[in-house]
Amino acid sequence: MNHFSEKLLTWYDIHQRQLPWRADPHPYYILVSEFMLQQTRMETVLPYYHRFIEALPTIEQLASASEEQLLKLWEGLGYYRRVKNLHQTAQLIVAEHGGIVPSDPEVLKRFPGIGDYVAGAIASTAYQVKVSAIDGNVLRILSRLYCNEDDLSRAGPKRDLQSKLLALLPTERVGDFNQALMELGALVCLPNARPLCETCPVSADCCAYQTADPLDFPRKKDRRKVPVHLKTVLVVRSEEAVLVEPFGPGLLEGLASFPMKEGHLSPADIKALYPEAIISSLGPARHVFSHLKWDMIGYQVLLAEPEADWTPLSRLDRLSFPTALAVYRSSLEGSVSP
Repeated sequence: MNHFSEKLLTWYDIHQRQLPWRADPHPYYILVSEFMLQQTRMETVLPYYHRFIEALPTIEQLASASEEQLLKLWEGLGYYRRVKNLHQTAQLIVAEHGGIVPSDPEVLKRFPGIGDYVAGAIASTAYQVKVSAIDGNVLRILSRLYCNEDDLSRAGPKRDLQSKLLALLPTERVGDFNQALMELGALVCLPNARPLCETCPVSADCCAYQTADPLDFPRKKDRRKVPVHLKTVLVVRSEEAVLVEPFGPGLLEGLASFPMKEGHLSPADIKALYPEAIISSLGPARHVFSHLKWDMIGYQVLLAEPEADWTPLSRLDRLSFPTALAVYRSSLEGSVSP
């Protein structure tokens, strides 16, 4: 074991967070956790992970689950394409690999939603395959370790850092080494605050700490302005039922939605659409996605009689709504008679 990995693993053995997929590194558990952790904080993931594994403890059960059940288990976690990719991956593993998660990173990358990082994390953690697992945390650590000033959004600089990381990989405990790097990025080598260099086990090896300012690495990209989309949300309902429409193809495909109109409509605009309704404001709401923002206003549209295809309020809890509509979904709470 090289000196760098020895210091890192000694620190990890003492300071690692106790996580369920570390206590029992079954390939299926690691697969689920890695899909959930994409673009989502650890503390957010944990309750969802426990609920998911309790409901679907094996990859066979995941493969045979309905989309409705999966969306409900994922409700509120966001980035719903992940759970659809996870479902398809499980079905392929059951159909083509007898329910055994493959250990070969190149095979893993053939499945929906699995790229270099997730393939490396699964192969190294579950099977101790000597392969790196480089996510944003690890890139940040490496850029500081080597004072790398390149644009890490480009493939060439990423490959250079990956080559350097491969030279640091130990022959044993490869999975723990990759987990330790990610843990270091989460707990010490912080992204948006002063890193805790005095507590870092490898600060003596770090170029940025020894000769520069770690906050100068990696090089910051110019942030593009996030577009804002104006929306009007209509909770069209009667005393017993509500109009629910599924989202079409795109970001929230398959999730439940209320009717939505582009732009901010006035009460008079809504009255023109529903002349027999009682219109009341549900107020504004905003939601930030990774690449856009929704600036919403909402109205309750109360009609005397529901249409035939409306959803009974008593069945609303069976549907999966995105977090973006949580404030308007909550306007219906308490509407169901016991």
